Amino acid sequence: MSVGWVASDENFFRKSDTLNYLKLRASWGQVGHQNAGAFQYLAPVTFANTTYIFVNEEVLLSPGANPSRLANPDLIWETSEQTNLGLDARFLMNTLSVTLDLYEKTTRDWLIRAPILATAGADAPFINGGDVTNRGIELAIR
Repeated sequence: MSVGWVASDENFFRKSDTLNYLKLRASWGQVGHQNAGAFQYLAPVTFANTTYIFVNEEVLLSPGANPSRLANPDLIWETSEQTNLGLDARFLMNTLSVTLDLYEKTTRDWLIRAPILATAGADAPFINGGDVTNRGIELAIR
């Protein structure tokens, strides 16, 4: 959701040759990460035909199945939440334009592979393994 206010359109804003336009902006949003692979919380099953050689050197074909990745039924989507504050201003008969943006984006519950031992017999499960916050200021002068 977002909101903007053009302060220079208000009656109390005194017209000036110096400051011609002033707008304040704010926005907030939250989204889920939909590019994650399908069914990452499940343990996919791999089917294979394996040959076994017994003591008498008899070769036996033995079909079987095994999980190729460990399951994590508690897995949830990554979510990103972003807040922006901004200002647009024009000066000197609209010959100078300034845009200022402050932002903060926090991504929670990153999908990563869990560290496991190589002897687990399957690939590592996906887990919600971390959060990251990005903050910044953007300034454009034209």
